[in-house]
Amino acid sequence: MDNRRREILGHNYIRERARRAVRAEFEAVFRAIEPQHIADAQPAQPAQLLYEEFGDDPAPQPGEAFGDDAPPDLADDDQQSDSDNRSDSSNGSNADEQSDSDGEAEDPFQKSLRDWAVQYKVPLVALDSLLKVLHPRHPTLPKCAKTLLRTPRDTPPFKQLANGKYCHFGLKKGLLSKGAQGVKPNTEIISLDIFVDAVKIYDTASHKCTAILCRSSEFIDKRPFPVGLFYGDGDPIPVEEFLDDYIEEVLVLLADGITVMDRHFPLRIRRYIADALGRAYLKGIISHTARHGCERCPQVGPSHDNVNVGKSGQPKANGCKVGAP
Repeated sequence: MDNRRREILGHNYIRERARRAVRAEFEAVFRAIEPQHIADAQPAQPAQLLYEEFGDDPAPQPGEAFGDDAPPDLADDDQQSDSDNRSDSSNGSNADEQSDSDGEAEDPFQKSLRDWAVQYKVPLVALDSLLKVLHPRHPTLPKCAKTLLRTPRDTPPFKQLANGKYCHFGLKKGLLSKGAQGVKPNTEIISLDIFVDAVKIYDTASHKCTAILCRSSEFIDKRPFPVGLFYGDGDPIPVEEFLDDYIEEVLVLLADGITVMDRHFPLRIRRYIADALGRAYLKGIISHTARHGCERCPQVGPSHDNVNVGKSGQPKANGCKVGAP
């Protein structure tokens, strides 16, 4: 019966009860953050502060937030709330950008709130609601979650390819970021490992993401970092435009080197890493499953049950182990 009633009332009922549940949880968080400050500044209860903007309804308890009584005019209330959130988000962003440009010191409470939101992965919608509740008591707080989290406003430029878009983050930018965390002692030259690999984002779609990654074992932080990223239908087409920005930048770095922590280092490419499909794509050669699929020797793979296999005893290039016993 309860499920049938909720189905009849529609999504607005669920949204309202969810919002009340979030408010109830935020009330507990608000009391835990600065209980003494609230008591000194205003004798009113935190529940009154929370709900003075939203109406005269009493504050729901966390366990009672999903009751069976549907509040009236849910659709109008939701539309009004969404409109207020958009207005506060716009106003908050403008005000906070102005504050940042003035070079004012950041409020410790604002920093703690941002760290808490990042640590517990608080959704932006919930964080917007919490900021709206806290702003009357803390005017220095932003009204927009994106401003609190310092989400970058400028996005890197995208290059349109035949079947998708490519974004080049920059090899030098990544090297400087890793180098700022420290370089291993006795390092004379920085060696780079370049990865090229693709992964499907959705199992049922042909779209996939192809990434150019880089790492260096000479840095303290040896984790790979992105150099470029492509998203589109299949492999990037054409491959020349996909690699153009990387090749142009790496040639300059190999010739001039890079300065990290007031010290100049030459660069070299130690290896390129890719799977068989990736190597065939980058080199523009036939796939490894073809009859002449070996990229290191002239060996021809005979067919066995419609599968091309290697055959021992034929001439091979140095280091080729295809068909070896």
